[in-house]
Amino acid sequence: MNTQHDITVSGKPLNPPKPPAKPHMLLWIDTETTGISRTDAKILEIGMIVTSLDAAEEGGRFISPVRPDDVSLYDLDPYVLRMHLDNGLLDTVMETEPTRRTPISYAVFC
Repeated sequence: MNTQHDITVSGKPLNPPKPPAKPHMLLWIDTETTGISRTDAKILEIGMIVTSLDAAEEGGRFISPVRPDDVSLYDLDPYVLRMHLDNGLLDTVMETEPTRRTPISYAVFC
C-alpha cells in the first residue's frame, strides 16, 4: 500500500524547494545572583551563549548586568560577595543604572 501523497499541478509533480537545514545548537542560560535563595536572592547578571552541540564553536552571546533597586552588600551571601568582588561583577553592577531593562536582541544569535 502506497501512502505517499504527491502534490501535482496539471498532472505534473510539484517539488517545492526545501528550506536550508539549520544546525543543531545549544543555548546556555546563566544568571548571577546575590545568593542561593530562590525567594530572596536578586539577579545581578543575565547571560546567554549559543554554541554547537559539542560547545566547540560559539554562535553568539548576550550578557547584561542588572542592578536591583535596593541592592546592598548586606544582601550578599559572604561566599557570593567574595566571588563577585574577585571577578569584578559587583563593580559592573554598581556602575549600571538601577533597574536597567535591556531588551534581548535576537539578532545577536543569528
